Amino acid sequence: MTEAFVSDLEGDLTDNNHTVYKTGGGDSRRALKLGLGYRYNDYFALELGYADLGEVDVNAEGVTPDENDFAEIVRVTHPETADGWTYAGTVSLPIPKTENWYIHGRIGIFDWKSEYETHKNDQYYSTDTYEDKTIFYGIGVSYRKYESWGARLEYEKYKLDQENVYLLTLGLTYDF
Repeated sequence: MTEAFVSDLEGDLTDNNHTVYKTGGGDSRRALKLGLGYRYNDYFALELGYADLGEVDVNAEGVTPDENDFAEIVRVTHPETADGWTYAGTVSLPIPKTENWYIHGRIGIFDWKSEYETHKNDQYYSTDTYEDKTIFYGIGVSYRKYESWGARLEYEKYKLDQENVYLLTLGLTYDF
């Protein structure tokens, strides 16, 4: 959870006559990506994948004249996360003066959905669902020691409605 998010949440609550004495939540998230692609040649591939950008927890405690208003502000002010399908094109180029090393770039569409639960006083309050299609892109390096097997290190940016999620991944590839 970023300092900017905490500042926004505390500002929104304070602007509406709520006293906030504690905000917190998860500082990290674990993501998962799976993909399948078709390589047209040594340089270009199309890929279909699934990405889950992980869970985000937010906690806010304070003194309030209106518990429902406090819960509503926390409900609409949250860091974003999502999961969904990815559709991308990838361009790969061999790294000069190396054997089996490649650099690649990827750009595509992230067809995502988010679901957020809000609890008030440890009781269920509401569920909100958002869906959208946005752009994601990234760069990476790959190493192919064997004809079919390889490894990738990638850095990607997923643009959601209010926030960007950055993902650093290490993965295995198999070409058949």
